[in-house]
Amino acid sequence: MGIRAEISKRDATFTETERKIASFFLNCGDELGQMSSAEAARHIGVSQSTVIKFVQKVASCGFVEFKMKLYEERMRLNRQVKSPGGDVTLASPINDVIGAIYQETIASLRQTYENLDQNAVLQAIDLLEHAERIFICGKGASFFPAQDLASKLMKFGLTVICIEDLETMELGARVARSADVYLFQFEQARGDGFACRHCYG
Repeated sequence: MGIRAEISKRDATFTETERKIASFFLNCGDELGQMSSAEAARHIGVSQSTVIKFVQKVASCGFVEFKMKLYEERMRLNRQVKSPGGDVTLASPINDVIGAIYQETIASLRQTYENLDQNAVLQAIDLLEHAERIFICGKGASFFPAQDLASKLMKFGLTVICIEDLETMELGARVARSADVYLFQFEQARGDGFACRHCYG
């Protein structure tokens, strides 16, 4: 759990002084990085020991480490994600985040539609429809979309074998039948895609 979350969780148990310290740390910007615990105490209007006790209470660490963690959290929260629906951060209102996800999904679908080669799709459908066996290979993170495709094809009654290890796939290809079809999941600069290969005896 991060420092900000820990402070929020403990807020109901804080004294008035602790809430004052918490508010200072949560709202203080880059200038906090240059402050010592004594300087922070002067800004807040409390003793240095009170600041140190607060830090240990919410973060179980020294003041320097506390400042670093708080800074890293703030940078992470403020990191922007570019989206057709507008730039969002982890600190953005939930409606903005949901809207950005929606716009990003629509934009991805539109780009896929515009780049789709319908002739290639028809050729792939013909190969899959007449295949005796369909082997699908996806390595690493690519295995998940490969597995998803295998599941969808099996619902059509097709014989599908999904393999994660490329070497196993290559060994199987050596004894492939003429009507076997091999699909390789691969990563491209603009996303993932499948390469379809038909085996001829």
